[in-house]
Amino acid sequence: MGQSTISTHLSQLKQASLVEDRRTGKNSLYRLTPADVSPLNEILSRAAHEVPEAPIDQAAMRRVVKKRQDKMRIFFDSVAGRLGKDYVPGKSWKSMAEALLCLMPPMVIADLGAGEGAPLFYSLKEPSA
Repeated sequence: MGQSTISTHLSQLKQASLVEDRRTGKNSLYRLTPADVSPLNEILSRAAHEVPEAPIDQAAMRRVVKKRQDKMRIFFDSVAGRLGKDYVPGKSWKSMAEALLCLMPPMVIADLGAGEGAPLFYSLKEPSA
């Protein structure tokens, strides 16, 4: 099928709330809506047995997913070797933020899932006399 035909089908499935999409860069990724999809899964399972291209499509899908996983793994492997060199105390944003917090007067802070709680730690310090 052409890309425009597939886009039309995906648009209709999205309008029917059977799929949802998310943008990553210039790509749109689609997945089945997490709601109760058991009737749809049954239809898709039956259709897979009737469509001769289904095994080829499934193999292609597995290759695409594996390629994405490999790409992510290569990226994180390349970054992992630099973390100890580039992100050391005094050079990171976290260190700078903690230094700025030391200069701030004590105050009431609500720390709601903001990481390790550094603002809370510094707000608990006694003010110097």
